[in-house]
Amino acid sequence: MQTPVNVHNQTSNNHYNLLDKRFHDKVTNNKCDDLNAELVSQYKSPHDISLFCSRLIGNLSNYSTLPTLYKLEKYKCQYLNLWICERLPKELGKTDNENSQRIINKIKDIWNDYNLKETCSWDFISYINYPNYIKMKQLYDYALNYRVLQSYFDKQKKPCTNEDKRLILENIKLYELVKRKCETNSGTDSLLCTALGNILSIYTNDELSKLTCNGKITEDDIQREIQNSLEELDSKTNPDVVAMPSSIENERIVEEFKSGAVTPEEPSLFSNSSKATSVVFPLISTVFIFFSLYKFTPAGSWLHSRLLRNKIVSLNASEEGTNEILEDTFDSVNKNVTEYNHHVGYQPS
Repeated sequence: MQTPVNVHNQTSNNHYNLLDKRFHDKVTNNKCDDLNAELVSQYKSPHDISLFCSRLIGNLSNYSTLPTLYKLEKYKCQYLNLWICERLPKELGKTDNENSQRIINKIKDIWNDYNLKETCSWDFISYINYPNYIKMKQLYDYALNYRVLQSYFDKQKKPCTNEDKRLILENIKLYELVKRKCETNSGTDSLLCTALGNILSIYTNDELSKLTCNGKITEDDIQREIQNSLEELDSKTNPDVVAMPSSIENERIVEEFKSGAVTPEEPSLFSNSSKATSVVFPLISTVFIFFSLYKFTPAGSWLHSRLLRNKIVSLNASEEGTNEILEDTFDSVNKNVTEYNHHVGYQPS
């Protein structure tokens, strides 16, 4: 049996459609005429662009009774701003465009008429220019759709097709990768991390990573998706690196990352330190033993006298050469030790 097409985004689509219709034509504002004229003159399609202002003022004036978001009700302002981004022409994202800025200023002016400054601000301005807007919206929508997906597949045990599995895995993968990004690079992508924080404040038990699609999605499937994405990200970050870690090593990194024990960068540092140790310590030991035997044991005296008896001239040349070799060797060892100490002492920030 084929899954209904809209089950994966049914709740989010219904919510945005209700914001279109519920309060349309219920409120008037003279400023809408000016905004509509500006929108129509710049964006002649879609045909209903002139309806935007009527829908906007209806939602702003009835903000306290907007369509319910169930568990996510406290974030209805964020979903209202997402609705605005979806209904406005994408060209408005060009903030350096004078016409776009004029439209945004008109919307802000209308917003101020409804005394929502302390309740809901015009975040759509930062959303519409945000490079990761699509990911942020997908994350918010997944959180909104989660309740229906869990009920449909995991509680009612409806059949899970390959396409269902793919769509759910995409959402889980996004959720897990955003968690990784925000845990390892705190504050570097504030809007995406804010979205994650809002969702985690509602789904406190990591529920969004536990959908099984009626048993078709396993923990191994999720880890494999994350692992593949990490490898893809690494290859883009370091295009010159050909060799990738083994699958076993990657699985360990993913496991430890998910438990919060390590970030993916740490194992390589440990590996380099181990290699330095295995090279430098045997070299130091060999030279030290040789030098001790030569200087502080009878073997050194015997060697010295033996060479002296055989050929004084050769000995002088040999001593000079030996001293140079020893000096060069110790210089090399000292240099290696210094580099080793510097390497081992390095702690990643």
